[in-house]
Amino acid sequence: MSIDHDLGCGLAALGGREPDAGLVAELDGIDPTLLTGEDLAAYVRARWRVHNRAEAQLLAGLRELGTAQDGHTGRLASSDEFSGDEVAAVLGCSRTAASQRLDLADDLAVRLPALGRALWDGRLDEPKVRAISELTRDLADDHAREAVAVVLPEAAGLAVMALRERVAEVVLDIDPEWAERRRRRAEARGRVDLTMNPSGTATLAVVDAPAAEGIASMSRIEALAAVVRGLGVLTPITLLRRQVGTRLLDGSTAGMTDTEVAELLAAEYHAEITPPDPDDPDGGDDSDDRGPDGES
Repeated sequence: MSIDHDLGCGLAALGGREPDAGLVAELDGIDPTLLTGEDLAAYVRARWRVHNRAEAQLLAGLRELGTAQDGHTGRLASSDEFSGDEVAAVLGCSRTAASQRLDLADDLAVRLPALGRALWDGRLDEPKVRAISELTRDLADDHAREAVAVVLPEAAGLAVMALRERVAEVVLDIDPEWAERRRRRAEARGRVDLTMNPSGTATLAVVDAPAAEGIASMSRIEALAAVVRGLGVLTPITLLRRQVGTRLLDGSTAGMTDTEVAELLAAEYHAEITPPDPDDPDGGDDSDDRGPDGES
């Protein structure tokens, strides 16, 4: 009997196993480099369910940490304003990331227990659970639980983006005013973010702007970039849009019309790609180039 066949005999049954310590011990005793085909797929699926339960256990632990009280095992009803700082210190992450995890942990424990069970059972992973939690946040609790009951049977077979679309469909059927409330809530959190990138560049973003304002701003940038391109500028269009957008915001073109901005950018581009004539000590300025008789 081959090693592959020997291992495969037990792997087909892993799909029905509880993702508990017993399954972890069994998986730890298997060398995946010896597996092929469906045996390897069964091993990965089992590992995935174990990983999902570990995420559920971590969230449960974070909720305990976020609601713990000094010196005794009593717990607060929910996380407070200091909980994010404590979790951030323990995990070595930002306060924002810690608070997001705490919010999800509270949601799964209190508002959406069925969703929490899906993570605990290993049927859904954390990104899908988080997507459902976020999209149902503007619903009344009973409506949120109703939406979860509808989408849970489908969620495992959907990619995250497809799942978000499906949840939105279900939520709109339950509460037609949900989308408007969600939009207003997002706009109330609108901000401008500057993020430093590992490459040494920066990302400037206008977050949660009203859709009409965002579309109008992007349309102006695109139109102005097209005018600059029409003046013989061969810069790739995506980079050209970035140049236009930053120049409109950095104050260097204050008081100028869009036509003047386009001409300025085009002049800078052509000046940069046209090297000076090395034989012309005056840099190519022949405005006073006169002959021996004083004639131009």
